[in-house]
Amino acid sequence: MKKVYFFLLAICLTGVFLLVSCDNIEQETRVSDVSFTPCQQDGIMRSNSPSNNAVSVEFINNGVQITHYDFEVRCDFTTVNVTHTFVNGVLNITQQGDGEARCICYTDVSYTINGISQNQVNVIFINGVQVYCHNGNNQTGIPFTVIAQGDLYGNGAEGFTKQFSVITTETDWENLKTQLNSVNNVTQHFTETNIDFSLYQVIFIIDKVKGNGGWSIDVTDVTEYTDKIVITVSNVRTGGMTCVMTQPFQIVKIPVSNKPIIFNDLTLLSNDNDQPEDTNFYNLEYRTGLWVSINKRDTLDFVNSTELIRKGFYYRYEEYLYRIEDNTLIISVPNNENIKTYHSIMRVENDTVVLGNMYISIGFYDNSGTFIKE
Repeated sequence: MKKVYFFLLAICLTGVFLLVSCDNIEQETRVSDVSFTPCQQDGIMRSNSPSNNAVSVEFINNGVQITHYDFEVRCDFTTVNVTHTFVNGVLNITQQGDGEARCICYTDVSYTINGISQNQVNVIFINGVQVYCHNGNNQTGIPFTVIAQGDLYGNGAEGFTKQFSVITTETDWENLKTQLNSVNNVTQHFTETNIDFSLYQVIFIIDKVKGNGGWSIDVTDVTEYTDKIVITVSNVRTGGMTCVMTQPFQIVKIPVSNKPIIFNDLTLLSNDNDQPEDTNFYNLEYRTGLWVSINKRDTLDFVNSTELIRKGFYYRYEEYLYRIEDNTLIISVPNNENIKTYHSIMRVENDTVVLGNMYISIGFYDNSGTFIKE
């Protein structure tokens, strides 16, 4: 029984469609055993899937089992409908969840399509995206296992720059785990921490620090050629979800090999949601200085890493202490830490920051303030 993971960005490099005849013969098959997990929200490790947005294709006796991890549905969905056609070796599957809510979540969908064997299938599509291809070239898709996927929250304090690394020894593996844990306990979320390096090698990929959450960095394909192994890396998720500084990473293992590994980098070089590391409110050097409200009637002057002066139409010259914890600006009165206010950092975009709870309000009035760096 062969089990292979193919990803939604995979492409078929063979002339498989040359195998499709003009007779357009449809083979009788049926879907059974449809199941799905409850709604799952985005998080450090939302599911135990091999990788976010991955598809598992496993051929069994007279059938093929499909599992689509992190399939996007509406928050109030109750079922996922699966339909398909199988014509001349092309299996075309449609997945659709019900519901009408204006929010999304994710589910792992599994089902079996009976009456089909591996030697009859040339290519499989799900919702128009290719997820499997029978490849006759001198290249082979290598299955890989995701050990960990998530984010670092130290704003670069862990010491990683964007990098793609191959780890082949126990010493290098232990050093990597130690560095990952230098700010927060990251390895507690790993699916495994003991690697047999006589059988496997570890691939570690990490992106640069992002100005907001919701990013991912993903191994989307591993292909073995006669003289090399090519690993494709991309950003499946592209941010814009929260204002927290994050640094996405992923760790996978693949079978050991003496062939050189080449990385095919398809990650985004720039994006409006990706704020430069040195030009936003979270960076102390950039934050230091005067920030002015849109209506020019309020100012925040960050003197250094702890001192703040607020003045303007609403406030006379007033000195405070401040600190930033858990995406919140905490302002306190000097010499009296018991008198303090909490202001959520609602949005950060280059020279702009939106802070909550900045003004006195009644009821549900928006009391946030938008400040621009002078």
